[in-house]
Amino acid sequence: MIDLGREQLIPISHAAKAVPGRGVHRSTVYRWVMKGVNGIKLESVKRGGGRFTSREAIDRFIVAATEGPVAISVEPDSAALEEEAEQLGI
Repeated sequence: MIDLGREQLIPISHAAKAVPGRGVHRSTVYRWVMKGVNGIKLESVKRGGGRFTSREAIDRFIVAATEGPVAISVEPDSAALEEEAEQLGI
């Protein structure tokens, strides 16, 4: 939850620039607020007719959304590929 006493609010329309890395489109930030990612939503508050988040909320969202099992890609070794090719007659 956003701590209004400690966190500086930024408009959702400007929050895309606060995302670390290459940046994201502002529609992505709106989607994170409204629908979330894997059940995790970006924290926001509505103030004076506008919706706001904070840099800290963005950091918490990124950590929470990226936690969990990590997919590992395993490349077959060349011997296995050669054997499979032989079986296929290649």
